Order: sequence, then C-alpha cells, then structure tokens
Amino acid sequence: MRTIRKGATDQSVVIRIVDSGDGTPETGVVFDTAGIDLWYRREGATKTSITEATLATLDAAHADGGVLHIGDGYYRLDLPDAAVAGGADGVMIGGTVTGMVVIGCYVPLVGFDPQDAVRLGLTALPNAAADAAGGLPVSDAGGLDLDAQRTDVAAILVDTADIQPKIGTPAGASLAADIAVIESQTDDIGVAGAGLTAIGDTRIANLDAAVSTRASQASVDDLPTNAELATSQAAADDATLAAIAALNNLSAAQVNAEVDAAIAEAALATAAALATVDGVADAILADTAAMDARLPSDPADHSLVIAATDAILTAVGDVPTNAELATALGTADDAVLAEVALVKAKTDLIPAAPAAVGDIPTAVENADALLGRSIAGGANGGRTVSSSFRRVRNRVAIAGGTLTVYQEDDTTPDHTAAVTTAAGDPITEVDPA
Repeated sequence: MRTIRKGATDQSVVIRIVDSGDGTPETGVVFDTAGIDLWYRREGATKTSITEATLATLDAAHADGGVLHIGDGYYRLDLPDAAVAGGADGVMIGGTVTGMVVIGCYVPLVGFDPQDAVRLGLTALPNAAADAAGGLPVSDAGGLDLDAQRTDVAAILVDTADIQPKIGTPAGASLAADIAVIESQTDDIGVAGAGLTAIGDTRIANLDAAVSTRASQASVDDLPTNAELATSQAAADDATLAAIAALNNLSAAQVNAEVDAAIAEAALATAAALATVDGVADAILADTAAMDARLPSDPADHSLVIAATDAILTAVGDVPTNAELATALGTADDAVLAEVALVKAKTDLIPAAPAAVGDIPTAVENADALLGRSIAGGANGGRTVSSSFRRVRNRVAIAGGTLTVYQEDDTTPDHTAAVTTAAGDPITEVDPA
C-alpha cells in the first residue's frame, strides 16, 4: 500500500481492470472506452468523478485524469490534486467500465513526506543526515549527556574569561608565535650559558685595559703639525690667485659673450629692441613736424586762426538765422501735414483686418471671390457669376423636363432648371431652380 503526503501535487496510482465474466485482464481500455467512469472518495466526503484524459506514453508528464495501460490489466491513473489535499487521512480510488470490473486502491494520506530520505519532510528536524554538519548529534559510544556537556562548556567559558586578561594580547599572531620567537632567541644562550662565552670577560679591569690599548700614542701620531697646515693653506691660496689671473686674461669676445648672457638673464633691452624703439620715435617726430607746419609760427600770434575762421564763414555764405529757420520750417510743416492728411484719407479705406500686408487678397484671390459672388449683389452664393458662365461654356443636358448644367468636369451637376416644351417650339421656357 502506497502512502502520499497530504497536499502533494501531480500524484499517480495503479488500478487494475478485468473482464466481468471470466476475470481475465482487460488490456484495451482507454480514456474514452464505453461506460468508463473513474472516481475518488476522500475520508468523510462523497464520491467525486474523475474526468478521464489520454496519455501519450507511460512516462509522459502528469495530466489530471490521464489513464493508460501498463500491462496485464494494470493501468496508470493520474489523480487530481484535490484528491490528496490536506484535511483527510485517506482516499479511495475506484470506478466502472461497461462489461468490466475496476479493482481500485486505497491511499493513506500522511503528514510527512515518505520520499524525503533525510527528515521525512518534518521541518522541526534538521535537513541534514545525523552526525553530519547541521544534523542531529550522535553518540558513537553511547551515554551522550547533552545537559552535562552544556554545564561543562559554561564552566570553561567562565575560566577563559578569567584567564584572558591575565595573558594579555599577543604581540604576534598568537601566543604560540610569541613563544616561538622567544625560544629562537634563547637558543643562542645555550646550555648553562655556554653561548655567552663569545662576549669575553666583561669585568671592569678587562674593560679598562681594552680602552687603554686603543688610546695609545700611535693613534694620534697622524694628526697634522702647524707647519703642515701652513703648507697646505699656502697651496690653496696659490690656486685662488691663479683663478683670478685667468680672469685678467679674458678676450674681448669672451667678455662680450658674458655681458650678453648677463643682459639676457636680467631681461634688459637688446640692440634689436632699441632699434625698434628708435623707429617708432622717428615716426612720432615726422608726425610732429607735419603738425608744426599747420600751426602758427608764433604760438602767441592767433591771427592765422582768425583768418582761417573768416574764410570758413565766407564759404558758407548766407546762413539763415534762427527766426528765418523757424518761419521756413513752419511753412514746411503745413505742407507736410497736408500731404499726410491725403495719405491718411487713402489708408482709412483699408480694413482694420488684415493687420499685415501679407493678408491682403491677391489678384487671383479677388478673381475667385468675384466668381463666387451672387449676380443679385450683396452676398456670396446662390446664382453666382461662375454659374451663369457654366451654362454658356460647360455641358448642358435636358432629360425628362429637367435641364442640368454641369461644373467644369462635365460630370458634377452645378444647378438644374425645369424645361417646358410645346409643339413646334421644343423649348418655350427655362426656369432655373
């Protein structure tokens, strides 16, 4: 008997179908065999019909109600999820087929997952194997007392908290590393201080003897005497005098080069720059000379300026006075105002709108407007100018007592008129509509 976890999905069961007469296995039943009616009943509930469906192969994906022969009368049946939902402890599967017997099955519904090999789907247990990381602890020797271990661990923590301040923080990576460093240094001492013999006898008497030996007369014999110092200084003075003498022997070219370098370093004016300045000064002198020719020879003599002014007055002739200008302008103003009035009279005829010159109708626009004007005057439309021309130029047809005048395409009617005819005079009247 198979068990299924409550609330599982896409679950299948196996049923068997045999012949109702001799009990032999039926192997040809499909989802739409005559009289097939499979059902399930949950504990405490009524029977529920299953809607049968086809399955392509035995390993096809789950399909609610799917049914397919396995062999020897055994059939795979895919249950709807509602059949194994929570709320019931078991479900019965059965059914009928015409002329056959369906041997169903009973499936217990449980609160654990029989397919979960680790914890049977029980979330209160760790999802890991026992004695593995994250799993339940296991006592290989037996007698595991977790309470006792908890007490021991608490005691260890108390002792550790007491020891830590006394040990202090290691200077290196750990206490073991610090101890290894100390051991490497103490190894040099050797057993019973044997490694210290290389230092020698460090008693005061031995130290005094060593210092006296190093402070003997031989150590100061190499100091220079006064005569040796005088000789070396004299040689140094000779070198200095020789350098000064070399300066006295400089050539003119060397001196010029040094001076040019000093001028360039000090950003002083060069000969080329001075030549440029000289050219500008010459131009200024030339302009000054030209101005001087136009000025009086004697600055105190202004008679030349007066003469020039008189010449200007003579050249302008009879310049009008302020009164003459006012009279002339007054007369001119009257004439200008008269002309302006004439212009205004013309512009008053222009409508207030259009406000821009570009809005004034063109000759073509005026012509088109005229064609659309009523021949009665005073309005647009009705019997327009263009309609009156259409009867002369465009197609005109008479049919059934109606005269039709067409537009320029000779297809679209423009207007009609009633036609009255009489014997011997086909058209006696044209009455435009």
